[in-house]
Amino acid sequence: MTSNKLENQTKNIDETLSILLPKFIKDRIELGNKSLREDQGNVAIIFIDICGFNEMISEVGPEIVVILDGVFRRFDLACTTHGVQKIETVGKTYMACSGLAAMDSSLPQGQKLVAKTRRAFNFAFDSIESAKKQTWGKDDKPVIVKIGIHFGKCIAGVIGYHKPKFSL
Repeated sequence: MTSNKLENQTKNIDETLSILLPKFIKDRIELGNKSLREDQGNVAIIFIDICGFNEMISEVGPEIVVILDGVFRRFDLACTTHGVQKIETVGKTYMACSGLAAMDSSLPQGQKLVAKTRRAFNFAFDSIESAKKQTWGKDDKPVIVKIGIHFGKCIAGVIGYHKPKFSL
């Protein structure tokens, strides 16, 4: 009986880590790696911001959570499609990255052949179109986003004990 409880707790911890941290970081933790910081070299970091957010909140109120969830889930799917890693969301902003060394090594062969900057641009264009599919307000207005991409040197690691966070 105790063994079964332990297995269930271990499974719950694994599921939580899968939500909080990228797969390659979770894998390192499971292997006992305590050094979760490294130079990533050149990466492309993508920032997506929702335009007219204050107007949206004024009009839809608490429904904004459902709207953000719909938009960000679409972005999550686009990450998978284009070999990009979601980093975090803060309010109305979504941050992702292409070119992280550990993530790139586990990409399917077809995605490995696409340059990290090309994957970032493909993800960005896909995100613009997928955001428009999420509507809001009485008039079913499409969500409009603005996107910035930065290319350059990056250091990544896990920060914090409570609610650990993979950060660039």
